[in-house]
Amino acid sequence: SSGINAEWPLRPGDHPTVFQIDKVIESIKTMREALASYPQQLINSDVNEYNIIVRERGDTQIGIIDFNDMIKSYRVFELGHLLGYMLEAQQSDLQVAQHLYSGYASVTTLSPPELHMLYDIIINRFTLSITLGNRAVISGEANAYVAKCVEDNVHFLKTFSDLGRKRFTTAVLGV
Repeated sequence: SSGINAEWPLRPGDHPTVFQIDKVIESIKTMREALASYPQQLINSDVNEYNIIVRERGDTQIGIIDFNDMIKSYRVFELGHLLGYMLEAQQSDLQVAQHLYSGYASVTTLSPPELHMLYDIIINRFTLSITLGNRAVISGEANAYVAKCVEDNVHFLKTFSDLGRKRFTTAVLGV
């Protein structure tokens, strides 16, 4: 399970406590141990609403752009990052997430342990974004865009954490 709790999230510019950082690190270590046996593949790792192109003429064609962040990693991360981005962009609309998952599942089948980990991947992805963004804010390296992203990510993380694993898993994954 993730290490996120009522102590988290931070507001932009706040300094994380050692307890908060330790909880996130512990969660990542737990995930890392479980991931050791999961399949890997090339993933875009930046699939979001700005990097998907849809062309509707006759048969719908969908393309993905922006391969600067492409890496070899665990296949479940691609879906976890995509679901996180889409849930944030769609104000946690679970129906949109469910359709996205259904499309993904029509071509790639994830194992039950991979599906279980999706909630944690989304939580940890946004926690990492908040942490890195806050670092930039604290060090004075952040611009207005970064500060706004941190604010948006804090809001999303709170909303998604309140949603909970069970509701996410049932509504989106049908498990």
